Amino acid sequence: MSTGEIVYQEDVSGVNWKDLAEVYNRAPLGKLDPGKLRRAYSNSDVCCFAFSGEALVGSGRTISDDEAPATVCELVVAPEYQRKGVGSAILRSILRKLAVPRVILACVHGQQDFYRREGFLSHESVMALYANTQWFVDNGNLESGESANIAAAYSD
Repeated sequence: MSTGEIVYQEDVSGVNWKDLAEVYNRAPLGKLDPGKLRRAYSNSDVCCFAFSGEALVGSGRTISDDEAPATVCELVVAPEYQRKGVGSAILRSILRKLAVPRVILACVHGQQDFYRREGFLSHESVMALYANTQWFVDNGNLESGESANIAAAYSD
């Protein structure tokens, strides 16, 4: 599948995991280990990668058991390719391949409108527990307070 100069690939063959780690870093979604990214994407049920020529410019992945709600784990696009339809194309590729009636995700603060445009609605009762709780609190993705302190204790 392709849109304009961007070519989309729905398998992990030939992906340069160091390049993908760099996309995450520049997005900025944090410094991630290329080996961990390879394992995460290789063990995902559905994934999609976006390339501009040889350059990896975005990706997304989900996990699903084909019964319960699927989870969009990650969607990342290099800054220079954001707001050009790449993220939408990756997300739509992933959603077309899922065989479940419900899909959930957690997005970074500021990206809610993107997902709303793609048909997602806010869910008032979703809870989260992260090993790196403070980063998510500091970036406006999680509430602060005693619960955050308790969650942080799990990461030690």
